[in-house]
Amino acid sequence: MNLLLDYAIFLEVFFIALTNGSSARFDKITRPSCGPTRLSPGWVDKSKLSCAARCKARHPTVCRSFMYNKTTKLCTPGGDINSAYPSPSTVEGDLYYQGFKVVSSVQATVNVAFFYGTYSYADSETNCECLNSHLFVMDTWNKWSLLDDIVRPRSYTWIGLDDRTVEGKFVWANTSRFIDPILKQLIFQAGQPYSGNSDAQDCVAVTDILLQLDDIECGKRMSHICERPTYQ
Repeated sequence: MNLLLDYAIFLEVFFIALTNGSSARFDKITRPSCGPTRLSPGWVDKSKLSCAARCKARHPTVCRSFMYNKTTKLCTPGGDINSAYPSPSTVEGDLYYQGFKVVSSVQATVNVAFFYGTYSYADSETNCECLNSHLFVMDTWNKWSLLDDIVRPRSYTWIGLDDRTVEGKFVWANTSRFIDPILKQLIFQAGQPYSGNSDAQDCVAVTDILLQLDDIECGKRMSHICERPTYQ
């Protein structure tokens, strides 16, 4: 009977995800350094699956995470992850997040989460670090070609590329590698990156129409993409 009930709950979660247009699953986030918005007080629930289903049922448009204490069975519904909110307490338990999804083509596969909103470059970096990830590194043409399936809705979006250390030397996030000169010519929009003496335009974003790159002031607020290994 318990197995049948768990299977029914699984189908409920799957159905709700489909109707909300989401193909992402809930993944456990190990040692998060921040947490989600708490959508409402928690309740006692029999399993993680049941907790996920009820989070989606009670908060269908904003449930992106939940916290579950496997000892006390406490279930706390959550929204998006934000560096302004604390990581789960021992009472709240483990954090599960439904933001990352695998996007692939014949040539490339990535595990990414798209955050639509208003974040500075530094805020975006911190947000990704909260989820044990980093800003998206599209260091090959094949990874760039996946953007159309990631940036939805279309908006200016931070990626992990900047020249904050040395002007004109663009380095990929989480690495010490410079952008390939040929790739740079292909994926930056015409006339970019800015080659003046100003230090203001040090961070790189994807444009909203053609999905090309533009270097912009790091304090501008826009969406961002976090990336983590595909095996997580």
